[in-house]
Amino acid sequence: MTDVVDPEADAGASGAGGFSDEVDPTPSLPKNKARPSLPRKAPSPPPEADLLSPEPTAYVSPLRRARPTASPGSSTPPTHATPRASTPSAPPLPQNPPVSASALRSAQQHRSTGTAHFKLGQHAAAESAYTTAIGCLPAGHRALVPLYNNRALARLRMGEHRGAAEDAGSVLALFDAAGVRLAAGPGARRGADGAGVKGEGDDEDAWEWGDAMMKALKRRAEALEGRERWPEARADWEVLAGAAWAGERARGEGVRGVGRCRKMAGGESSMDGPAAVPKSTPQPRPKPRPRPAAVPAPPSTALKTLRQASSAQEAEDTERAQLKDRVDGIILAWKAGKETNIRALLAGLGVVLWPGLGVEPCGMHELVSPKQVKVRYMRVIGRLHPDKLNAGNTTLEQRMIANAVFGILNEAWNAFKQ
Repeated sequence: MTDVVDPEADAGASGAGGFSDEVDPTPSLPKNKARPSLPRKAPSPPPEADLLSPEPTAYVSPLRRARPTASPGSSTPPTHATPRASTPSAPPLPQNPPVSASALRSAQQHRSTGTAHFKLGQHAAAESAYTTAIGCLPAGHRALVPLYNNRALARLRMGEHRGAAEDAGSVLALFDAAGVRLAAGPGARRGADGAGVKGEGDDEDAWEWGDAMMKALKRRAEALEGRERWPEARADWEVLAGAAWAGERARGEGVRGVGRCRKMAGGESSMDGPAAVPKSTPQPRPKPRPRPAAVPAPPSTALKTLRQASSAQEAEDTERAQLKDRVDGIILAWKAGKETNIRALLAGLGVVLWPGLGVEPCGMHELVSPKQVKVRYMRVIGRLHPDKLNAGNTTLEQRMIANAVFGILNEAWNAFKQ
């Protein structure tokens, strides 16, 4: 039989001077006090949930609930999740025609060149650069919109109102092909939250519908005014003045344009304010006095001056188109092979400039040091500046040559400074 060891007797023996191999982690109690023993409670079973009790039961998350198992005989149909209503999306913009990456890069480079020329006041060179950029892209491409708008502005500065109106009309034709109506404005192409919608493949500098449409309307109206086509210009100004998508400044320009066209055409305004509310007690109207027969007034001096200026401008545009090939040949013979060599360009100015301009010829031996080049360049640029050449002291061909030489020398000077 195995001996039963009494733990209390063993503890008493240790306290009486016996030795134990194990160390008791609890502090030793005094000898005269026995260690109290606490009675242990038996764990109570968890209370059962009473489904008929009025008191609320504790909330259990749906993820912790046990899924009910369907009985073999039950025929409850399975529940399906209700699909969420999808937010209607705005119609996408039309796809761009296919174009190579090299053509896009070439168009962007010519556009940047045209912008640089425009900032220098070289409107003819800017128009040529924008025309080259337009030729790099296929018809219907959305990147043509800023190019047409920029070329229209350059032509307006040059006085070519017919070409400016055609460019602005091309922009509006692209809008019409994309499904954007002038009456609805760019809001017809906006999403439910009012944000602009872009089509697939748009690059980072995608143009804004509203800004491009506003520029096209404004520039076509200005070009039509320059050609004295007052009803058509007034129609464009009215669209701009009544467009809720345009800014306050643009709408104000539209209102002023409508008034200007109405005054020039001698018609009545179609944008008058709301009709006056009739009074409750109408007063008797006096009988109108017979008016004498209206005598047609002669045209005003301002109108005569404007018509003369428009006629002169049209004649100048026609002459400019006839002289373009001749001027291009003269400029090409002067700058061929030395576009960035400012010394050679300055030494060969006698080929293109006329004697009455006051630019004395010089040789390469007078353009050795940078200081000599700078002095000669500043003297020539001062003679060729567009502000000093006008119809009173030069011919149209001379002004076209001076404008081209001015731009080429500026580019060569920039290359020389680097």
